Amino acid sequence: VPERPNSVQVIGSVYNSTAFVYEPGSTISSFINKAGGPTRFAEDKDIFILKVDGSAVSKRQSGMFFMSSRLDPGDTIVVPDQVHLRRTS
Repeated sequence: VPERPNSVQVIGSVYNSTAFVYEPGSTISSFINKAGGPTRFAEDKDIFILKVDGSAVSKRQSGMFFMSSRLDPGDTIVVPDQVHLRRTS
């Protein structure tokens, strides 16, 4: 029987990608802020959560209240980098 995780990971384009102890009632925004916030290269509108059950929830999918959404122990917050496409002639 696997142990129940007691942390939330924040990875990607933040200043300190790491795991934090889960605190009931903490929001996505509060964990991103604990990680130093998004870097200037972060793609804020594409943040998503990898849920402990294996599913994914995106900011685009959840709407404007996404950043105040609650997390579960074992969830991972992913802050992706901006992708710049360069035109070729």
